[in-house]
This record gives sequence, structure tokens and C-alpha cells, in this order.
Amino acid sequence: MAEKRQYVGRYTLARPDMLATGPTPRENAIIATHAARLQRLTEAGTVALVGRTMTTTPDWWAIAIFCAESDEAARALIAEDPCIAQGVMQAELFPFQVLTLKPESADPRRVFARA
Repeated sequence: MAEKRQYVGRYTLARPDMLATGPTPRENAIIATHAARLQRLTEAGTVALVGRTMTTTPDWWAIAIFCAESDEAARALIAEDPCIAQGVMQAELFPFQVLTLKPESADPRRVFARA
């Protein structure tokens, strides 16, 4: 079995005004399926991190850092994403390497103290 490599998928919205005007019911259903899939892949250990910018402007983007056995497998993982497959988002794929990580710092439930 080949050693897995890390990749990052950078997602953007196919309809840049979606965050300002709100998703359609169709888009909302697809996004829910997308989020549930990413959660399952995270729990399975394939996806290491998912995050998004907190902007509502057309320059919004999100990332998913994950492992795959090959470039082809990484492309398939992105292509099978409901948001990509159904045209709600577009994605760029890059080989990636996490250099440092402190998991508890990345926990979204963490409360940051103000200095």
C-alpha cells in the first residue's frame, strides 16, 4: 500500500453573492450533505481539518486538509464532494504539508482569553 500524502482543497462559491443573499433551498440541502460528509471523513481520519473564512464577501473561501494515497484519489475525493459535484462550489487541489499543529489550539470550542 502506498504511503498517504497530505492535500489541501481550497473551496470557493460558484455563486459569490450566496453569503450576502443567502443560499437557495437546493443549495442549503447540498451544503448540509457536504458538511455531513466532511464530518464523517474527519471522524474516519481522512480529513484532518476543515475551516472557512468568516467573511460574507465574494472573496470567501474554505479549506479541507486531508490525506490520500495518490493525486488521483485526492482529485476523486474533491470531485465526489456534493458541493463540487452539484456546482455549488468550486475547488482547487494542492499537495500540502502540515508543518506544525497543536490540536487543542485548533479546537473550535476553545475559548481564547483576551490579553
